[in-house]
Parts: sequence; C-alpha cells; structure tokens
Amino acid sequence: MAEAPAGGSGENSKIVTGNDFPFAELIGLKGVTVMLEKLILEGEKFENQAVEINYGADKMISGLEFETWVSKAILYLERNYANSSLTKKAIEINKELRKDSYQKYHFLLGVLKAAKEIEDDHVESMSSFLD
Repeated sequence: MAEAPAGGSGENSKIVTGNDFPFAELIGLKGVTVMLEKLILEGEKFENQAVEINYGADKMISGLEFETWVSKAILYLERNYANSSLTKKAIEINKELRKDSYQKYHFLLGVLKAAKEIEDDHVESMSSFLD
C-alpha cells in the first residue's frame, strides 16, 4: 500500500503505511462480533424451549439444536478465548450436558454476552481511532 502522510509537515511528520492502520484487525473484530451476535440470538431462543422437571423445581433443555448451539458456542470460545478461565469452565461443565442443562445454558449464554460487550467496546475504540 502506498505511504500517506499522517498530517503536519517538517521533521516531526510521520509517514504512516497501510500496515500501521489496524484495518485488518477492525474487519476481523467486526466479523467475530457478527458471529457472536448470531450465537447469542440463537441461544436466546432456547429459553422458551426449557421444560420444567422435578415438579417444577428445575428446568431442562435438550435436543439436537441445543447440543449444536452449545458445540458452536464452545468452538467459538476455544478459537477466540482459548486461554480464558471461562472457556475452560464452559468446556468442563458441558462435558455432561444433560445434567443441569438449564443452568449450564445460562452460564454459556452469559459468557457469550460478556464477550460481545468486550468486543463491541474494542470495535468502538478501534473505529474512533480510525475516524
């Protein structure tokens, strides 16, 4: 990419190359945020599918679509937050998905929402940097 002046003139002027702009990072983050939003919206639909068990004392979610969502959410966390303690906890507690599935669902959805909030803030700060 051609070099462009960063503004100003003289000895203190800085030449900024295309590699100095975090366009790739910003575009990548927006893509990640879109995927995260999709996972959250998909996950929120399961709230209405929870069925009461133990005479209404608890709830359970099951089925292929739910298990697929859990798998996608964990794959997302592993890819984007591999070293996070929350990713490790999500993997661990979902090894036996059928037991306490409703509580595990809430934990996983909460982790995804927290990640989205952090990523949205990061995208916003990157965007304001580029303006």
